[in-house]
Amino acid sequence: MAAPSIPAGFDFTDPGLWAERSPVSEFAELRRTAPVWWNAQNEEQAYPFEDGGYWVVSRHEDIKEISRRSDVFSSEKKGSIIRLPGFATPSSCRRPVRCW
Repeated sequence: MAAPSIPAGFDFTDPGLWAERSPVSEFAELRRTAPVWWNAQNEEQAYPFEDGGYWVVSRHEDIKEISRRSDVFSSEKKGSIIRLPGFATPSSCRRPVRCW
């Protein structure tokens, strides 16, 4: 498989992207080239998780398998994508203090 040509820092969870359009072509490319893909994010995009990104699973069959296999896959930790208010930046809000 060829490597996907998704731009560095592309954020599938960006509300602005979804307000403008659905990333249909990007998901289609991932299904063809990298059905399970690490979406690297810079520190600001990844905050508050501080792990550098998240996994994008783009094939329906893979998503079904993940949904059925809680013994292998978990959403217990870091399982949701949190959008913090604009004032809650890494420099203005550090754990354990909550800014929301």
